[in-house]
Amino acid sequence: MVAISTAGGGSASAKSRPVTAYGGPGFEEFIHAEFPRLWRLGRVLSGRDEDAWDLAQEALVKVGLHWSRIDRGGNPGAYARTCLVRLHIAGTRRRRRETLVEPAQLERATPRELESDAVERADEVARLLVQLPPRQRAAVTLYYLEDLPVRDIATVLRCSEGTVKSQLARGRAALQRRTADPDRGNPTSGREGDQR
Repeated sequence: MVAISTAGGGSASAKSRPVTAYGGPGFEEFIHAEFPRLWRLGRVLSGRDEDAWDLAQEALVKVGLHWSRIDRGGNPGAYARTCLVRLHIAGTRRRRRETLVEPAQLERATPRELESDAVERADEVARLLVQLPPRQRAAVTLYYLEDLPVRDIATVLRCSEGTVKSQLARGRAALQRRTADPDRGNPTSGREGDQR
């Protein structure tokens, strides 16, 4: 049986409810299938493993509370991702300012199945993304890593498609500036003009 923490912070004293207290049929399977994806999304958005766990768990709690409605008429994975992104943005708003994580402070996630150079590239992407403002980071992450179209990102972020495109353009520009070759000033990569 899987337990989901219902209290924030992930402390040992946090109360947990078993999955059966939420949702219903199929919810436990949904958790097992979707949690790794939610954790990765939370990791990219927050830049910290601990925050990723909290965001993924909080999103799954919200899904579990509405499981019968979501499972019957919708896409539970999309609902969970939307919850996670909105929880992240709300959390950064509550703090009034974002504390950027220094690259040296980022913990390396080294999955055994990945080659070390792939892990280094993933870490570099995480270091760059964590420097973007929360809405730009969410837009870039949903577009490039989750492969969502602009209209779906607009729904998740509760904004217009034009705003999403603007956030994507600004995020790409910021990432290109950070990845430019210091000697020549040429960007090393980018998908400029790619709007789905």
